[in-house]
Amino acid sequence: MDSVNFEFLRGKFPELAELGGFAEHYAYSDPSSALIKLRKFSEQIVSRMYIQYDYGIPAGDSLNSMLSHRPFTIQTPNQILSLFHSLRMAGNSAAHGASESRTENALEAILDAHRLGKWFHMAFGGGSAGDFKPFVKI
Repeated sequence: MDSVNFEFLRGKFPELAELGGFAEHYAYSDPSSALIKLRKFSEQIVSRMYIQYDYGIPAGDSLNSMLSHRPFTIQTPNQILSLFHSLRMAGNSAAHGASESRTENALEAILDAHRLGKWFHMAFGGGSAGDFKPFVKI
């Protein structure tokens, strides 16, 4: 699915562009699904980081345990860790039927995922700041 804000990822990380596009598509009609797609977006990035840097196996297989694993936290900037945790918590809330799964939450999470995607594109995809168009609020 094409996206408004995630196409810069399509060349090297097409699955991330797809997840971002689905989240944009569902933001108004099904914000819970959008939030779950964005949690998956963050999981995909974390998995790639674990593979590339061989962080070892955390004590548990949850996204939270992967994000809290010391080798991962040492290598990841605090602002990026905050984005990961924000998307994780929003996706968890949506998956468990929390009332916070509103369009406003989905739109905020899309912006967080866009920020995370930009960082990942530059840090792991060899991208540059010139690869990005301004964020478009959908």
